[in-house]
Amino acid sequence: MHGMSGRLVRPRLLSLAALLALASVASHAAAPPETFHDQLAVREAEIVVGLPPALQAERDRSLRPEDFVVRIGGEEHKVIRLSPLARERAPWRLVVVIDPALAHPDTIVASLLALASEADAIADFGKVDLAAADPSGSEIGWIGRDLSGSESIAFALAEAAGKARADRRRNEPHRSLPSRVAADRLGAITHFLLADGGGGPRAVALPLDPLDAQDALAPGDGTGRPSRLLAAYGWSLLPLGLSAESGFSLDGPGVSAYDHWNDTSFVGRALDIRGVLRWLRGKRAMPPPRARVTIESETLPGRFAARGLAEATGGLAIDRAEQIRLTFDALGRRYVLGYEVSAEPKTGEILDLAVASARGSSPAVSPHFARTGASQDLAELTLAGLLAGDSPRKELPAQARVESGKLSIEISAPGEDSVPLGPLRISWAIRHAGAAIEMHHEDLEGPKPGGKPIHREIALPPGTDPAAVAVLIQAIGSEAAWGAKMN
Repeated sequence: MHGMSGRLVRPRLLSLAALLALASVASHAAAPPETFHDQLAVREAEIVVGLPPALQAERDRSLRPEDFVVRIGGEEHKVIRLSPLARERAPWRLVVVIDPALAHPDTIVASLLALASEADAIADFGKVDLAAADPSGSEIGWIGRDLSGSESIAFALAEAAGKARADRRRNEPHRSLPSRVAADRLGAITHFLLADGGGGPRAVALPLDPLDAQDALAPGDGTGRPSRLLAAYGWSLLPLGLSAESGFSLDGPGVSAYDHWNDTSFVGRALDIRGVLRWLRGKRAMPPPRARVTIESETLPGRFAARGLAEATGGLAIDRAEQIRLTFDALGRRYVLGYEVSAEPKTGEILDLAVASARGSSPAVSPHFARTGASQDLAELTLAGLLAGDSPRKELPAQARVESGKLSIEISAPGEDSVPLGPLRISWAIRHAGAAIEMHHEDLEGPKPGGKPIHREIALPPGTDPAAVAVLIQAIGSEAAWGAKMN
């Protein structure tokens, strides 16, 4: 260790196929904003929560922070702030992600049209972004940003539905993916969202077919990587599982006036938006009314994995059109809860999180995980992206090179008047000939302001191609990083 105190973590072998889907995803994630109270010298983190049943009846009274208890990794944290989201106008950010490998085109079309039919409720909920993955999973990109107003939101969603319909007509029949590949696609979407950063309440709506991959996607203990990372970084997942039987379809009677949806040149074509909205609202009235509509309706067969994913993030699974407006209304009535966090150095762990009423054991609706700094899971996704060609990161004063069979790393000390870097994690990946990427992690204390730089040399396996090596250095507390693929 060259005189440095560090902790070496056992190397991990990950299949190349399992990481290839991450190739084009951006390589870093911005941490949500954190609040510092100078007078109290208390550090605060925040989460979005729904009221537990014990407090639902008292919603109209002035709830106090002491009405809640937060436990992270079994340790209790004092709640110091509580504010309702309902006081803000359109406080949420909603990202709709379309991946043709995770849902049949009919599921995508029905889900997007059902969302579009509730565009007025979504416009009150927050701004909307749309993203789509190509069928191979090699790219995920934005197709609409910062959409607001019911007309803009409805048109963008209807246009995306039309493209999904056109793609179905010209592509091969939809095939369900093996569970491991489906998990990789969810991992790629997760990294794409985290790389975009941002703060505040945010949710991702994802058309998702019934899944058999319970163990790969949403284990019984909730430890699947996508759900852990989404929850720990503040995203609520809303899996959409609507089918053509919901009444939202671009096939059958009533679509003749919109034959351009059958045309592969539909995307980008100007339409009469008022006519589209009238048509969508008419479709919304088609599903038969239910005697009682609740969000917590019975889970449809095959949807337990999707529901597990959603619950781990504080989200809700949407299986029926009539649940959409109720879901957005429920999310809009949640609270931002601020709680004290330890001033001790962060470890980068992802820990279990639970929020309950201080008056009893009744749990609140909340994410099930919290992070204590830059996580190892995210480091591995970032390294895979760097190996696949993602842009380098240059937020820390560091450099690395491969020479004489060794990986040589230097981390410069900040200036005397600068903020200390704190604990660092050095992560490196080696892509072997074949189908495996070897991952290593080492934690160590960063150089002191005005002190000497840290040098680290790591022996590489004989014959390692420098271009098969990527390095990531993270400040565990701030999540700033230096990362690059070697040449």
